[in-house]
This record gives sequence, structure tokens and C-alpha cells, in this order.
Amino acid sequence: MEIHKNSTNPAERPHRSSGMLVLSIISLVLVGAAGVYLTLQKSALLEEQKVLAADIASLNTEIAALEDLKVQSAQLAQQFLASIERDEIQWSRVITRIQSLLPVDAATQQSKFVVISYNGSAGGKITLNMETVPTAIEPFPTLAELLATFNGSSFFRNAYVPNISRGETDDGQKLLTFTLNLLYDEDKADVETVKDLTDGSTQESVDTKPKVSRNS
Repeated sequence: MEIHKNSTNPAERPHRSSGMLVLSIISLVLVGAAGVYLTLQKSALLEEQKVLAADIASLNTEIAALEDLKVQSAQLAQQFLASIERDEIQWSRVITRIQSLLPVDAATQQSKFVVISYNGSAGGKITLNMETVPTAIEPFPTLAELLATFNGSSFFRNAYVPNISRGETDDGQKLLTFTLNLLYDEDKADVETVKDLTDGSTQESVDTKPKVSRNS
């Protein structure tokens, strides 16, 4: 009868146990390191998501601000255009009123004056470069009539002539070239316009006893 003996040396068992222990420890370390790495990656990803969300919120805020600015710019542009339109209508009305006040010759029904240029500024200040229509008679009384007409107007005041020059045409007719300064009363003009529209009339009114301001 044969007896088989285990060939494993009992002295090798502790070495194997130590090897398994080392492998287990290494495995645990690797697993722990992997867990820490994944945790850190997850934290970094969350931080990136937070930063991205903050960036998106900031962009949305900037977009909203730009849209508000665009709306405000459009509103300002509309207001500016409306202001220009109002000013254009106003000055067009002023020129029409000036033309309506120019004295006319009773015989020919033609204006006694020619307006060479208009210049309007803030506060209703108006400067007209004008000249009288050439005539055989002395034109100074005609100029006095012009000043009386504007100073007696409902819409104009303080009409005066700061400079004037006298001349003659080739055929000997007399004329005056001068500058006429006056003020346009915007507030009164608005009131009179409403009144005219209410009465159905757009005719200019002139005081029959005007104050005449002349340049000596």
C-alpha cells in the first residue's frame, strides 16, 4: 500500500499569505485612488457646470441689456425724428407767416420785398436778409411799413434793422438791401393756431396801432 504525502512545504504558506495580503492592500489602494480620482473628476465637472451656468446667465443678462438698449435706441431715434418733424413743420409755418406779412403793392398785388435768405435759431430768433423791389420812389417809407407790420403781428416782435445799404439799378431805380432781425413768439403762436383752427380761420392778425422799432 502506497502512502502519498503532500509535497507542499509548510514553510511556504506564510509567504503565500503575505503575497495575498500585499496584493489585497495594493488592490484596495488602487480602488481607493480610483475612487478619489473619480470624486475629484466629479467635483471638477460640477464646478465646470457651475461656471458654464454662470456664463450662460451672464450672457442672457447681456443679451437682455442689449435688447433693452436696442429698444431705448429705437425710442430715442423715433423721438428725435418726431422732434425734427415738429421743427420742420414749425419753421415751415414761420416762413409761411413771414411771407403772408410782407407788404404788397396795391396796384400790382406783388410783394414790395424779396427775402434772400432765412436764418432761424433757438429761442425763436430769426434773421432775414432782404431787399426792396426796385422802384422809382424812395424806398425808406416801404421799410418803415415792413417794420410796423411785423411789430404789430400776433406772432412776431422786436423787429429791427441792424444794417442797411442803399443802391440803384442800372436803369436808375432805387432799392435797399438790409438785414431784418425779429423774434418769433412760439407760445403765442401755438395759442393763436389753436384759436384759428377752432374758428376755422388761418388768417394772420395785425395790430392796427403797432409799435415801430426803427434803426436810426
